[in-house]
Amino acid sequence: MNLAILRRFVLNLLKLDPTPRLRAKLKQAAWDDDFRRDVPGMRRAS
Repeated sequence: MNLAILRRFVLNLLKLDPTPRLRAKLKQAAWDDDFRRDVPGMRRAS
């Protein structure tokens, strides 16, 4: 997969999160496994 497409996909998923600042969400996703797991669109269907 092209990395540019993957990057755009991840940015779009982070934009679904209601917190306003994208830069803060990127940092939090890099540091916090629980945040990454709870990103909208990344949850497993039960």
